[in-house]
Amino acid sequence: MVSETPEAGEESESGLPISATLIDEQGIRRGSPFAAAMNTPPDAALESQLDPAVQLDPFADFAGVGTETAKGGVLASVLLIPIAGVSTWWFPLGGILISGLGGGLGMLGLASRRPIRAMISMLLHVLLFCAAYWRFL
Repeated sequence: MVSETPEAGEESESGLPISATLIDEQGIRRGSPFAAAMNTPPDAALESQLDPAVQLDPFADFAGVGTETAKGGVLASVLLIPIAGVSTWWFPLGGILISGLGGGLGMLGLASRRPIRAMISMLLHVLLFCAAYWRFL
């Protein structure tokens, strides 16, 4: 147990300044040892900064890179539809590869906020894949 809690700005026994305080009775240090001392616990300070609408958003846990990647998958899958169609007509092996890529990106896009567009583009890519395979034979 720690008998005395050092305050921020004081010097320790080694002569170095103390910039983090011991918050609880067990002597567990909270926060960065290099940060200035805070009057509120870190959890309370974080909760006061959060917007209540963000807390109720079902996609809040998936926000960030995953959401943007899924949106990009939908967009790329939609943009590959005409390329796969032209490639199916002129170069069937390329149509097979591009349609497979578009279908995979459509599957990735199912995790976005636009799953209907992703499903439609994925189904179109499956049809183009079958047409390209039929032309390749």
